[in-house]
Amino acid sequence: MSGPGSQRGGSWDADLSRKNSHSGTDHYGGSNNVLSSGKLSRPSFGNHVPANLRSGHEGHDFDKGNLIHRKDHPVLISGGYRVGYYFYTPLWCDDYFWYPFYIFDPWGGPCFVSPWYYYPCLPPYVAWNRCHVYNLPPWSEWYGDVYDYRPSYYGGDYGVWSRGHRSEIDYAVDDIVASFERDDKQAAGRLISTDLDVAIYIDGKYSYTVNAKDFYDMFLDATQNTKTRKYEITRVETGHDEAGRDIVRVNARHDYEDPWGQVTTVDHFYELRYEGRNLVIDKFGVSGQ
Repeated sequence: MSGPGSQRGGSWDADLSRKNSHSGTDHYGGSNNVLSSGKLSRPSFGNHVPANLRSGHEGHDFDKGNLIHRKDHPVLISGGYRVGYYFYTPLWCDDYFWYPFYIFDPWGGPCFVSPWYYYPCLPPYVAWNRCHVYNLPPWSEWYGDVYDYRPSYYGGDYGVWSRGHRSEIDYAVDDIVASFERDDKQAAGRLISTDLDVAIYIDGKYSYTVNAKDFYDMFLDATQNTKTRKYEITRVETGHDEAGRDIVRVNARHDYEDPWGQVTTVDHFYELRYEGRNLVIDKFGVSGQ
């Protein structure tokens, strides 16, 4: 199992500190961790992000009186919307996340749904001014040529396959798996361009686009701050985009332990694009089960 404390003998010392973010120097200065309020019960989660918050910032028009009530009485779900997060330990506060531009309350200001809405241990929204919206189509039922992905491990040991037997596609997919299963920050870094924006999809619909540094910090929050049980690659395909450029699409299943000890699954979707000889993430999507 990977995730907070899992490879450090259960110690949280390395996690309980402000992160050196790539996307900015802002900090929150507070805590929206519901667990720190003493609430222990698991709320009932829906299988999909609320439709009117899937890709917009409608939440800033809600009744401000409700905001005061919810600040005084921390909850994770209110009126069908995520409010705050429920981390694995009450010692965790907002500044310990990598990304410094999350929004924790949809009533608190204009925001978009975070890629991590389906993860109760991670922040649910992103500040609207960090996002750019373009006229991109939804995630299509795109079928390219099925690629026979060969993992770099056999029986749990990495490095069995030599470079002569494998392609850059294999290495890129390895990095996706290692990012989650081994908390590998170097693997995550190799997947993200220095300047290529990343389009975010929620439940198959295009939501917004963020710059590379923002996505890098967000990606680290998911790979470093969730207790991954298994990260399974379910499909890899090769093909071309509208401009004729080579791309690779990857479908994955993320099984993780939620803060209540229950194994939960979220589907991930990647579109990778060549940057030189390396493959980097161009599009990223999540979907509830």
